[in-house]
Amino acid sequence: MTDPRLIVVLGPPMARLRELLGRYGSAYWLDTHGEAAVLRAVAEATRGDREAVIAFPPDRPGAVAEMIGALLAGGVRVVVGLTSEAWAEVRPMLPAGRWPRHVEVVRVAALPIGPGPGPGAAPTKFWAGPDDDNAPSGPGPGAVPPEIWAGLDGDEEPSSPANLPPPLRIREERIALGVEPEERPGPPPVDRRHVNVVVAGKPGGAPLSGPLARDATYLARLSIGPLAADSVVVDPPDFPHEHLPRSPAGWWLTVLATGDALAYGDQFAEAYFLPRVGSGYRCGCPPGTEHHCRPAERSPTVDVPVRTGTLHLSVYLAGRVLVQALTVDLPAGGRPAGRVVWSLDVGVADLDRHARRSASVYEAGGPDGRHRLVVGDGAGEQVRFELGEAQAASLARRLRTGLYEAQFDGRRSRFDGTLGKPDGAYLADLRALAVAGAEAYRTMLTDPDARDRLSGWLAADAARRGRPAVVQLARAANTRLAFPWQLVYDLPVIGDGAGLTPCPSVWAFGPHRTTAEVPPVCPHADAHLDGDGQLCPYGFWGLAHVLEVPPFTAAGLVAVTGDPPPATLAVGFNADLSGPEWERHRAALAAIAGARPAVTTTVDALRTALVPGADVVYLLCHGIRAAGVPGGPPTVLLDFGGGGRIAPGDVDAWARLTPRVRWSARRPLVVLNGCFTGEVLPDTTVEFVAAFVGQAGAAGVLATEVTVEMRLATRAMELFLAALWRGAGVGEALRAARWELLRHGNVLGLAYSPYCDADLRVPGAAPGGTGSEATDGGPAGATPGGPAPSTREGSPR
Repeated sequence: MTDPRLIVVLGPPMARLRELLGRYGSAYWLDTHGEAAVLRAVAEATRGDREAVIAFPPDRPGAVAEMIGALLAGGVRVVVGLTSEAWAEVRPMLPAGRWPRHVEVVRVAALPIGPGPGPGAAPTKFWAGPDDDNAPSGPGPGAVPPEIWAGLDGDEEPSSPANLPPPLRIREERIALGVEPEERPGPPPVDRRHVNVVVAGKPGGAPLSGPLARDATYLARLSIGPLAADSVVVDPPDFPHEHLPRSPAGWWLTVLATGDALAYGDQFAEAYFLPRVGSGYRCGCPPGTEHHCRPAERSPTVDVPVRTGTLHLSVYLAGRVLVQALTVDLPAGGRPAGRVVWSLDVGVADLDRHARRSASVYEAGGPDGRHRLVVGDGAGEQVRFELGEAQAASLARRLRTGLYEAQFDGRRSRFDGTLGKPDGAYLADLRALAVAGAEAYRTMLTDPDARDRLSGWLAADAARRGRPAVVQLARAANTRLAFPWQLVYDLPVIGDGAGLTPCPSVWAFGPHRTTAEVPPVCPHADAHLDGDGQLCPYGFWGLAHVLEVPPFTAAGLVAVTGDPPPATLAVGFNADLSGPEWERHRAALAAIAGARPAVTTTVDALRTALVPGADVVYLLCHGIRAAGVPGGPPTVLLDFGGGGRIAPGDVDAWARLTPRVRWSARRPLVVLNGCFTGEVLPDTTVEFVAAFVGQAGAAGVLATEVTVEMRLATRAMELFLAALWRGAGVGEALRAARWELLRHGNVLGLAYSPYCDADLRVPGAAPGGTGSEATDGGPAGATPGGPAPSTREGSPR
């Protein structure tokens, strides 16, 4: 029997197929763009051959992992070509009992260049995928199908010695079961690249060796390439060149510098080109065009004139996708030191998805109490603005107060039995939130041209793509404020908003909505700037757009919580909330998830239940403030009544103590359906978002901005989870739930904030699904578990 080893070749798909075939040989060519059922059929068909299999490239990691596991179980020696990030997703999904003793990992750049296998070494069989009635097909033994050399998408040329980098040292790692790879002695692979910052006294001068003088001017010289010995950036992660969108030559990036250390002006931006191989450079060629410059006309660094202070450096892709952000401290009398404070590259399997984001907002807190925000507006331009911590907290509190007052009159619910409101009350809620949201938008973006450019770009991008714009909201590791961006209102408002004219969309997609479909842009946008302005739901970012707040975490972002399907739901419940509403909600959850979910009511039982992971961890409980350390600020706890309480520090301890709650294979979306669990204000030093994602390895968190009553909490999550189980990503599922509540005059869908990849899905959900399918028909109270209570009484939880 062939040794059932798994050989993983890391590198761009298709780039070195010829070398792979020459080195390892192949029995089958597997088009892994096929459905999981096809892959399983191929795996079964190859069991008798005991020969190597090559698979390129996986767009469904779970299906590929299942195929690999089946082949290994049958004793088949498998060669699989993956990118580094795809392997990071596939590896935890492999069934533990089907691992071979060792896994060999080879970087594709390390494979020697050769003449290729020749006709006699071509694949003996060719699998074309599901378009041929699930039957093997192709040219037969001894021939190489032309489509193999063209690439799966037809947009990548075949490899040849003329266009490949020089041979590199073969880098192999032996990975024992459950053991992280160990680096072999020797220099790091030359294809690893980092952002370097070297501080010098003059152009072309030697790196600074002494302390900084207070009144002197220096150059901070940024480059992307091999790790520089004189770079002031401490322990920088790899720059994600392997995961950037496919390009035959390389990528145009934008380097943006802000901060009080700038010697001239308040921001500095310059285009920078990163080739597919080697170090980056700047040149005189127009950004986005082909290069006509000669090597002698290129400079490897972006030189930023600086003085003492703090320098913020951001590297963007496509002018709007933040890839990495750094902070460099330049203290008078001291030595410069830099650190990466936010990075999109760690664990991101498909940065191409992020390149399609419509705009980005990067937020970084500073030691001076200022929050520095940079907006990439999608047109290749960045807008910088600042908020004081107290100012930002005041705006956030006002927005959250508006949500609370829309829900409660004292402690009495303002909603009727269907969680709706009369037209007049609904209009008043919209108006009050619009006034507060418009103030926040004006305060953050003081330049009216910048406000118009950003809102105009988002609307135009949505109209062009035929789907809502996706706004990426990146919070640096050193910021403490979580702003409720969904409540930002980007249409102009005068005074208290009394002069605003209701846009027809207020009724067409609100309480008098007659269709499940909500257009990606307002059909009446042309009239939004008439007279004293208009009141429109599309003015709110949380209704108009899909929002993404990817946390900064070494665990990395993922687009799928785990595999294989079906998706699993774990519920933690405060038993003090038991009653008819809970029984109705529990039945609705069973209808959504396809099985009655297991429910734990104590903290100890919950901890044990969460050890293996789940796709959604749903915690329906109270959120309460409690005293922190003596003399310190209060903290927020998850309260399960007699079942105990959970603090963010407890989650950190769970990740380190036995039984260990640290997810890797199934990394759940954690839904915190409790009062103000997502609130992060200056008087709150810890947060559950960081605890669950950063320490326990969750894929993301959905948190509540304000106190919510039981009826609303359950209905909102039924709408959201139904959309998620039908195939929507988290961002679109939450947007759909907001619109569904709005059709009953309820604005409280805006009370939930997602901290994850907007495309995050549960296994078995088909990408491209929309939340509208899950919310079609019936009032918000008419969920699968039964009718809503008819009483208007509701108490804050």
